[in-house]
Amino acid sequence: MVMGDTESCSSRAVDFVWSESKSRKQRVKVQVYNEILFRLKQSNEEETRQPYFEDDLWAHFYRLPSRYALDVNLERAEDVLMHKRLLHVARDPAATPAIEVRLVLVQGASTRHFSNLVHSGSPRYLLMHEITISTNDKPKLLSQLTSLLSEIGLNIQEAHAFSTVDGYSLDVFVVDGWPLQETEQLRNVLAKEIPKVENHHHVVYPVGEQEQSGINHVNIPAEGIDVWEIDASLLKFEHKIVSGSYCDLYKGAFFSQDVAIKVLTNEHLNENIRREFAQEVHIMRKVRHMNVVQFIGACTRPPRLFIVTGNR
Repeated sequence: MVMGDTESCSSRAVDFVWSESKSRKQRVKVQVYNEILFRLKQSNEEETRQPYFEDDLWAHFYRLPSRYALDVNLERAEDVLMHKRLLHVARDPAATPAIEVRLVLVQGASTRHFSNLVHSGSPRYLLMHEITISTNDKPKLLSQLTSLLSEIGLNIQEAHAFSTVDGYSLDVFVVDGWPLQETEQLRNVLAKEIPKVENHHHVVYPVGEQEQSGINHVNIPAEGIDVWEIDASLLKFEHKIVSGSYCDLYKGAFFSQDVAIKVLTNEHLNENIRREFAQEVHIMRKVRHMNVVQFIGACTRPPRLFIVTGNR
């Protein structure tokens, strides 16, 4: 009887924490919505004078996850109108995917691309392309898009992916590697190639020269020296955090840095899981952003397949 009461209290506590977290996120979403609404009305955007605009804007925020509100740049409130428009266009099967490509200034970016460097006061800015894509959501869409951008020669500096409650995606990438003066050409290439990607169930990655077959190696595109390949003997496993259906997550250390180690379990290893593992490594080593866990490295050579991440 006492155990039953304890379990009941524990359950109520979990429900309360979950409810509090949900309420907090909802409050943030409402606050951002109100700020964006105020800024758009101040800007006299024509769309803001349309009947039911406030309801339509809230419907836009409602259908997207709370982290979308956290990612919105309040200084560029008009971006929300662009996202709203793309999601609307994506509803038309004849018009999908909806794509927007434009130049943006990225603060604090690497200054190695001197031709793109813009001096605007003290901080340094870099001109890059921002690609926003909306289409029907489906499993592995992000990995497919990431692979496509890589294949056409783009380097992903930021990536933000969102799914709506009614089955659409909104993916935003900040990239370099494309001539700044050829923005429209980049849009045309994407409009041509993305439908091809959407017609495939998964991405087939090209294999480097040192291809190994069977279960001795996970094939991931080679780009120069694979400095992210980690020797398992350099890792210190401290304790298991959680176990999943096909992997275990450990707290550990890599040299003096605290890390998380995701290890695939051999007994559940099959071709589909190996492919998903390869896609995850491929994406994580491409995406570097303050809101994404830091990719430190991976081991792609059995018997142990694992990914090592740290905190930014």
